[in-house]
Amino acid sequence: MSGPRFDPELPPELQAFLPTIEELIKGLPDAFKKTIHSEWAVLDENGDPQPVGSLLEWAMWSDRNPKHRQLGLDEIKLHSVSTVFLGLNHQHFPGRPPLWFETMVFGPPHRKYYSFLKKWQNVRDDLWMRRCATRAQALKQHERGVKWLKAYLVRLEAKTEQPK
Repeated sequence: MSGPRFDPELPPELQAFLPTIEELIKGLPDAFKKTIHSEWAVLDENGDPQPVGSLLEWAMWSDRNPKHRQLGLDEIKLHSVSTVFLGLNHQHFPGRPPLWFETMVFGPPHRKYYSFLKKWQNVRDDLWMRRCATRAQALKQHERGVKWLKAYLVRLEAKTEQPK
């Protein structure tokens, strides 16, 4: 069974021309298939991170399990709170717990012009972000993100109220 194609934005008739991960790595030397980064992980059946030996193992798991990576998504007044499993330990300080999960609060969608692309893009600004080590922490962190967003919206509405 092969994983999905890389670019979901392409029309279905063009997606058949894109390679799967398996097709891309088939001809690579074994040296490229060995440990690339010791800090990659996948989620086990309980949703807990389990380290894997290579970026390719993580990429193949991630490709086949996109829904397992999203732990929470709440939309509130055009803003969103998203909690995901990253698959890469974002802890860069030795001796501290790994950071496998991330919660972000995004603002409403808007358009931004990128001069290097010479086109407008739909974007969402990130307003708040936290990372943590475990699934249980991530679920609590998501709740904190929702509370933060609700308080932020109250403050924002108070600032934008018109005098009577």
